[in-house]
Amino acid sequence: MIKMIVTGANGFIGRALVNKLKNENTKIVVLVRSNEQAEFFKQHHIEYIIGDITDRKSLLNLPNADILFHLAGVLDHTKGQNYLTEVNVKGTENILEICKIKKINRLVYLSTLAVVANGKELNNIDETYPLPAENIRLTTLENA
Repeated sequence: MIKMIVTGANGFIGRALVNKLKNENTKIVVLVRSNEQAEFFKQHHIEYIIGDITDRKSLLNLPNADILFHLAGVLDHTKGQNYLTEVNVKGTENILEICKIKKINRLVYLSTLAVVANGKELNNIDETYPLPAENIRLTTLENA
């Protein structure tokens, strides 16, 4: 049986992924930030760990696994650049580090279309679509 960890399991894609995986021959563990966020998973008998991607120490409670799906992130620019960087950049760095520590050899990382959409509806785009300059500055250039 393949063991999988999912961060961002309470999000739209995360919830759909967990619902799909729970019907497969897999063991799923989800990372949630609180008992309140764990309610859905409790009701569906899905194992959960309380922790936060921004708290490396809490991630040590994650079990060993075959695959980690990293779907957690934030887009709320009203909380400021430091918050976005803490969650999206440092949080992802923490996930990468925990994969090394726990010897999780496969990581699936998913970002969001909102990075390029800026509130606009986009259809039929692929990875060649240019990133808006303000989003590049927010998430990569300042951290290079």
